[in-house]
Amino acid sequence: MAREGSRGLDSGERDLAFEELWERERLLNAAVAQADAEGLESCTVECLCARAGVPGEAFRAHFQSVGECFEAACDSLMQQLMARTISAYHAPADSWIARVRAALSSYLRGVCARPEAARAYLLSPPNAPPAPSEPAADGDLGTAWAAPRERAIGLLEETIAEMLRDLPESEELGWVTVTGIAGGISRVVERRVREGRTDELADLLEPMLTWALMQLPEEVRPPEAEDHLLEEGERRGWELLAG
Repeated sequence: MAREGSRGLDSGERDLAFEELWERERLLNAAVAQADAEGLESCTVECLCARAGVPGEAFRAHFQSVGECFEAACDSLMQQLMARTISAYHAPADSWIARVRAALSSYLRGVCARPEAARAYLLSPPNAPPAPSEPAADGDLGTAWAAPRERAIGLLEETIAEMLRDLPESEELGWVTVTGIAGGISRVVERRVREGRTDELADLLEPMLTWALMQLPEEVRPPEAEDHLLEEGERRGWELLAG
C-alpha cells in the first residue's frame, strides 16, 4: 500500500503532464526546422506555434522568447547526440581504440541522421545579432540569439576528455590537446554540413580516427594506437582536414 503523500499523478494530471511535454517537444522541433528552412530571422512565436500545431499560450508556458526556444532546441539535440556517443564508448570492446572508434562512429552517424539539426547547432552564428523583437502581444523575443555552436563544441570537448582519461598516461595531457581534437573534428563536420555533404561523414570514420590519434603525444598513445597509425598511415589523417 502506498504511503500517504507518495501517490502518483491521477489520470487527468498524467494527461496534462504528457500534453505539456508533447507541446514542448513539438516547439523544439519547430524551432530547428524553421531556422533551417528560412533562417533564424524568420522564427517568430506565431510561426513556430503554427509549425508545431500548438496555441500561443503553450509557447509562453514553456519559453520567454523565441531565442530561448531555439537555444533549448539546439542544446537538447547536442546533449542527445553526445549521450549516444559516450554510451557507444562505454559499450564492451576489445580495446580502447575500438571503443573510441565506436563513439566516433556514433557521433558521425548521429549528424548524418539529422542534417537539419546539424545545420542548426553547428552552423548557428557564434555572435549572431539580436533577433528583431515582436509586439508584446505576439511574444517579445527580447534577448539576443544564443551560440549553440560554442556549447556544442564544449560538449564534444567534455566527451573527448572523458575518453582520454582512460589512457594510462592521461595526466600528461593538457586541455590544449582536448580542444585541438574537438576543434579539428568540428571543423571537418561543419565543412561537410555547410557544403551539403553530410552523407560523406560516415566514410570519414577511419581518417578522422587516424587524425585524432596523431594529436596524442607519443608517450601517451596506447600500443594499439601506434599499430593503427602504422597501418593507416599518417597521410590519410592529414588529407582529412584538407578535403
